[in-house]
Amino acid sequence: WPTQGQAAPLNSAGSTLRQRAEASLREKAALSSENLAKLTPEATQRMLHELQVHQIELEMQNDELRHSQLALDAARTRYFDLYDLAPVGYCSVSEQGLIIEANLTAANLLGLARGALVRQPFSRFILKEDQDTYYLCRKHLLDTAEPRGCELRMVKRDGTPFWAHLEANVVYLAASTPVIRIVLSDISARKKAEQAQIASEAFKMTILNSLSAEIAVVDRDGVIVAVNEPWRRFS
Repeated sequence: WPTQGQAAPLNSAGSTLRQRAEASLREKAALSSENLAKLTPEATQRMLHELQVHQIELEMQNDELRHSQLALDAARTRYFDLYDLAPVGYCSVSEQGLIIEANLTAANLLGLARGALVRQPFSRFILKEDQDTYYLCRKHLLDTAEPRGCELRMVKRDGTPFWAHLEANVVYLAASTPVIRIVLSDISARKKAEQAQIASEAFKMTILNSLSAEIAVVDRDGVIVAVNEPWRRFS
């Protein structure tokens, strides 16, 4: 290390580059001095005018760059709002079934950080019993390129299952490489309501079947919509 008051030595490449730059500057300064000495007042005035115009051009370019930067920042903000903060999850999945990219909503649904999702098999987060549903949906999508949708059960990182609705389509990037775009929605609340409705209907039928009277339920048009077991035996 250099002692106090001494500059740290430059490496050989940096020192050589600096020497070349200083030599170039001295040469240009000498040429400029010679040229300036030979300039007429009219030529000097023209040169001054050109320098002023050039300065204004640089200022206008700087203004355009600032506006472009502001527009870019605004576009990034819109992208963040529309993609990362969307109310549904977005995932891009490779032909091999690996997650390429995911938004924050998808990461929150699956209980992982976005970075931890990358290169993970999407099927890893699907309940074992519903793997065939996903496989058939994905196969049909890749075979026909037609958008597909399905409902299946997925699993968070901590093992918590939830019902999900998938809407998938396929896009082809460079060299005809297919990428699957998946829109992921949590439909657990709807599924719970449907199951409660089914249980309620089953309970009502249990009560009707326990009665000895023949009972038929009809709608406003007189069409039979449900009957109990005694009615079936009677009819």
